[in-house]
Amino acid sequence: MTNYAPLQLAEIFIQTGELADALEALDAHLSAEPDSERGRRLRAEVLARLPDDESARRALDDLDALQTRFSTDVILRSALLETLGDLAGAVAAVAEGISTFPGDDRLVERQLHLLRSTGQTAQARAVIESLLADGAEDWRWLAWSGDLAVDAGDSPAAVDYYSRAIDRLQARYHFSPGAPASILIDGGASEAAALTVAAQFARLRLARGHVRRAQSDWPSAEADYTAAQALLPGDRSIGYYRGLVAAGQGRIDEAVALCQDALGAVTPLVREQLAAALESVPSAAADQLRARLTL
Repeated sequence: MTNYAPLQLAEIFIQTGELADALEALDAHLSAEPDSERGRRLRAEVLARLPDDESARRALDDLDALQTRFSTDVILRSALLETLGDLAGAVAAVAEGISTFPGDDRLVERQLHLLRSTGQTAQARAVIESLLADGAEDWRWLAWSGDLAVDAGDSPAAVDYYSRAIDRLQARYHFSPGAPASILIDGGASEAAALTVAAQFARLRLARGHVRRAQSDWPSAEADYTAAQALLPGDRSIGYYRGLVAAGQGRIDEAVALCQDALGAVTPLVREQLAAALESVPSAAADQLRARLTL
């Protein structure tokens, strides 16, 4: 039988999702080696995955004890502070991290998330504008610009930003009409990487489809939803949005079939969210759907 050291055991338990056992092994490792940076970082990551506030505070203590910090430590610290309701602390942690690790896109995205979640849309847009002004017209910043334009109620700008982000992705990644894993990435990619890119592309098509649906641009919204469904065939909620588009175009029987199929496949929480989207359909069509759907 192989004898594993506590740190090795912890890594195995983390891989198998046995967090309580991983935590016990990490406690033993750090009891013997209290200066182990690897052990503290791992324990902070495990504690961060537990649902209680005390675990979050213990994770923060481990992060504070690190002598060498990486940008990933800053991101985790910010997320933990947000979990504990300390939004000001979460924002401050990211700001400090950006000063320490300039040019780290993950920190910028974390900053944007916090600014957006706290309603600081203007500040978030200013961050994006500075990035775009520097010539970094990366699809991620364009996607964020689209999201922020939606928040600001600027639908034309949202469509423009999402379209530019989609074009950027399309220019770099070649999408096959087949399975998402068949995406060809420059130089080749694993199935996991292909699926990740497919999900991002589909997310952008969905986001643009939602804006176009709100504008009653039914054909364009339908094209976006159809493209997203092809990339994410397992996401049954997309069929609901396709149903709303069909209703907007007067195809009520088709709309009922699509919407009811989606409603029967999602969780109660998602079902409530989908039902709320009926507001984007013309009132007469919405009334017909409500009368025939089991919401």
